[in-house]
Order: sequence, then C-alpha cells, then structure tokens
Amino acid sequence: MRAWRSFTICRCGVRGAGLGWASGVGRSGAIVGPTLGGVLLAQQLPLREDFLIFAIPAAVAAAAMLVFALASARTRVPVAVASALE
Repeated sequence: MRAWRSFTICRCGVRGAGLGWASGVGRSGAIVGPTLGGVLLAQQLPLREDFLIFAIPAAVAAAAMLVFALASARTRVPVAVASALE
C-alpha cells in the first residue's frame, strides 16, 4: 500500500533519484561486504567478533530507518489533502 502512496505523493524525478541512491548503496555493500569478510577471516578473529562487526552497519541502518519513520510521522500529510494541493 505504501508503494501506491509514493505514486500519488512523490514526483517521478524524486522516485527515480531515490531508486538510484538505493541501487548505488546496495552495490557498494555488495562490494564492501565480501571484502570485509575476507579481511576478517584472514585476521582469524573469533566468529563472535566477526558477527558483531557485521551487525554494526545493520544496527546503524535500523536506527536511521527508525529516525526517518518518526520524523515522517510528524510531518505526514493526509492523501486527500495532498491530492487537493495538486
């Protein structure tokens, strides 16, 4: 349902920029993740520390999504009002 709202609220250029950024960040993670995993395995750290190191970016991403959700909940415009403004 939220994807449908993005078509009614966001302009095409904004959606395209968001998809481009998401794709770029995902590709960067696909490069950095295995590289960092290889470095960590080469250092022969305990597996517990390896998993904790990989959990840090996930925790940061979860915190960022929480902050974004709370910020957008305060400034949310009802769909009826948004369609009336156009």
